[in-house]
Amino acid sequence: MRAGTAAGAALGAVAVLTLALPATAAAQPALDAGRIRADTFTYAVLFDGDELGTLRVSYARTGDGGLRVREEVSGSLGNETTTYVMSRDVRPLSARREGQLARASALLDLTYRDGAVSGVATVRADSARPGQRAGDTRRVEVDRELPPGVLDSNMLLAALLASPLAPGDTLRYPIFRPGRGVVEARALVTGADSVEVPAGSFDTYRVQLATDQGDFVLWVTRETPRTLVRQVFAARPVEVLLRAVGAEETSPHPDTTGSSGRR
Repeated sequence: MRAGTAAGAALGAVAVLTLALPATAAAQPALDAGRIRADTFTYAVLFDGDELGTLRVSYARTGDGGLRVREEVSGSLGNETTTYVMSRDVRPLSARREGQLARASALLDLTYRDGAVSGVATVRADSARPGQRAGDTRRVEVDRELPPGVLDSNMLLAALLASPLAPGDTLRYPIFRPGRGVVEARALVTGADSVEVPAGSFDTYRVQLATDQGDFVLWVTRETPRTLVRQVFAARPVEVLLRAVGAEETSPHPDTTGSSGRR
């Protein structure tokens, strides 16, 4: 795979791995947005060790205890902003995306209510069809009912952070992806590590995450409220590292105290 192609796919996914999870029973966890730290986090996105771009994620509490999340990806391949809103029990309420990465537009405008989703989205075209190429996109109208417990695909990381986690846990997350429908992601908590990143030292759980769009290894803080500390992509030299915590990035190595990263 060419570097530009792999890097573009990576930037598009970080703002959402060929590791085989064991065939043990997976549970859909009871989710609680209160387990997610409400703050602003800045991440460096690296490709083969070189900085490719920046991911900035902000979590803000809503009146009912849910969260409004804003993810901004910027870098040499373009810019993209995704905003989604969830309830306290991490039910999707809305998802919006706009911008352009690797020359592909990223329109998304979905509303969730009463077990259904409606709106519009751009999805990757089927390159097997005559006249279409890999990387092409098409616009789709979305209007369908959903089974209980289905998440918006953009909320997968938030759902992991909102889950009760312990080593050995195997968890499943049904997600809705425009153009594909409802698919399942699975997470396995494989252990606990102390991780050093530009933002400081953190005690973390190591999690393997298998999705329909690839597999990842993530390190999330053990203590709640949680945040993502590090993410690597299987079979790609792409890494995401927490660089700063707080609304203003005052230096590349902000002062933190405590292994959990709390200031």
